[in-house]
Amino acid sequence: MGDSTNPRTQAIAALAELFFESACRSADLAQLESSAIDIGHGCMAEALGLALEALDARLLAQKPEGIPVHDVRSRTLATEIGDVGFSLRRYRDRFGEDVYLLADALDIPYGCRGYRPAPKSSWSRARPSSPAPKRQSCWRATGPP
Repeated sequence: MGDSTNPRTQAIAALAELFFESACRSADLAQLESSAIDIGHGCMAEALGLALEALDARLLAQKPEGIPVHDVRSRTLATEIGDVGFSLRRYRDRFGEDVYLLADALDIPYGCRGYRPAPKSSWSRARPSSPAPKRQSCWRATGPP
């Protein structure tokens, strides 16, 4: 399957193994496909959470002087691939205001809670000539930073 040291190749091989296990238990292709989507979204959401934490650690190493880490908070983002859980650092600036380097770096909206767009079918009925609005990732459950 190509270069076995390539992270993408390793991820595909791992997903193929998970999909194979699901295929052995599936009654038909539709059930397998549904299971594969659930497995894939779960894996992507977890991997995205780990990537966000790694970026937050990089931002800590590059942070400007004068903003000490106040604490680390757990957060959940509602995204197209599912709920993404991760931890991020909350800093305090010299005025005592909260600063979230990760949220600022990725332009994660503040105060957005559980936004879910209408299903595509209703968008196409309501606005046949207009595309659905771009989906926005939002803070959920554990609130904004």
